[in-house]
Amino acid sequence: GDGVLDDGEVSDTTDAQGGFRLVGGSGNIVMTGGTDVSTGLAFEGILIAPAEASVITPLTSLIGKMVADGNATNNADAEAKLAAATGITASLATALTASGASSLLHFDPVDQSVAGTASAIYVMAAGVRVQNSIDILASAIVGAQQGDAETDTIPAMNAAFSAMAAATARGGERPKNP
Repeated sequence: GDGVLDDGEVSDTTDAQGGFRLVGGSGNIVMTGGTDVSTGLAFEGILIAPAEASVITPLTSLIGKMVADGNATNNADAEAKLAAATGITASLATALTASGASSLLHFDPVDQSVAGTASAIYVMAAGVRVQNSIDILASAIVGAQQGDAETDTIPAMNAAFSAMAAATARGGERPKNP
């Protein structure tokens, strides 16, 4: 999708804890705007998650992009590549076991870190690093195109997530020159 809510698309507004309920619709879950629950600051970007997810984070965005762009065969494959590339494989396993979540698609790193769940802070830190990188890349894209930050941020963030998803799927290795 394009990250823009069109007529006929399902939508919801989150509650104070970030909870949402979507009825109907299909495809990835897209979140724009609102307040970042980890900082309390306005969120002016875009995050996605596969349709079966119950949380939306920078990490679910990479999982969704890896699968959508053909860089992973499924969500589990994307999650394994993401954990390896960010160095959180062991921390993620510990955090998922301690929280009872089946995957990153159902793991809220902010909530679990506050609750003191073992290793959750490392998963949250990986998400923060991803989001900071996306913000920098998107700003560079908008600036290089001499674009308008108000209207061009969402497409730039989509491009940044796609580029990071491809690099993550490769394990951070640079593509080989032909």
